[in-house]
Amino acid sequence: HEIATKVFDKFKDKKVVEYIPLRMYNYLLQALVPQQEIERAFAVVRDMISSGIDPDTDTYTSMIRMCCSCGYIEKACEIYQHMISQGLRPTNTIANSLVFTHCKQRQ
Repeated sequence: HEIATKVFDKFKDKKVVEYIPLRMYNYLLQALVPQQEIERAFAVVRDMISSGIDPDTDTYTSMIRMCCSCGYIEKACEIYQHMISQGLRPTNTIANSLVFTHCKQRQ
């Protein structure tokens, strides 16, 4: 994840953030999930949206997985509801993350 963050930050330093494609944002988010860097992930999404790039299913999948792995099931559900309101369909990964986390928290 450090390499992905460094590459992303170099783009930002060169003031070409508006040219960063959605795919690059999603790669960075995917790299942040195992590290549970939730604050950094939300900052990336804010940067993405402020650059005029709308989140896609991959973006939402990473954010929901991140929230679930950090134990923030309510935030994960909020993100899920927002994704649905945007007309995007959830993936199996999203469903599995939400179900697993709900079950884990009930134990």
